[in-house]
Amino acid sequence: MFVGKASSRIRDYLWERIVRSIKDGRATMAYSSHSEQGFDYRVCGTDWKVVDLDGIKVMLRPAKNKTE
Repeated sequence: MFVGKASSRIRDYLWERIVRSIKDGRATMAYSSHSEQGFDYRVCGTDWKVVDLDGIKVMLRPAKNKTE
């Protein structure tokens, strides 16, 4: 975990490094932005997706397949 204030250039660089080295892990990056929510986020290594609902970003969890 990293907590701090970084420029967008440094944030993008850190995210590229994370994506290259994540292997089987998962990562979520949350950072401040000029959006309605005041922040934005990125995810890697998970089936969950970032979805924009009328300007508000939420996480969409894929439905589980039920096989009975």
